[in-house]
Amino acid sequence: MDNLKRSHRRRLVADLRRFAEFVESRPDVPAPRDVTISVHPRYAGDETTTEADAIAAVEQIAAALHTPLDVQDGHVTATLTFGLVTFKVVVITADAMARHRAWWSYQDAVRPDTDEAV
Repeated sequence: MDNLKRSHRRRLVADLRRFAEFVESRPDVPAPRDVTISVHPRYAGDETTTEADAIAAVEQIAAALHTPLDVQDGHVTATLTFGLVTFKVVVITADAMARHRAWWSYQDAVRPDTDEAV
């Protein structure tokens, strides 16, 4: 692990501890029902370069975590749960993103009937 990644990891751990201390010390502020921390291997950059590489990274992490790989509707995930805290490694395939964009493109096409004037 290079120094930049090591430094980022230390900062992340420190910030998670600060958040836990905040939740613990501030009963006047609502606490989250649960927490999900997501990691998304990149398709480009220093970690992975292609979708296949990103999926292979999730497979490798799932093996290291001793957790099953879950593949559903173009989402490839490895999940580890610590009670109310979930750590999830996710890759969303290009096909799944294209389906999502197509579905989302209809967002303004349908309006419900209402009694209110627009």
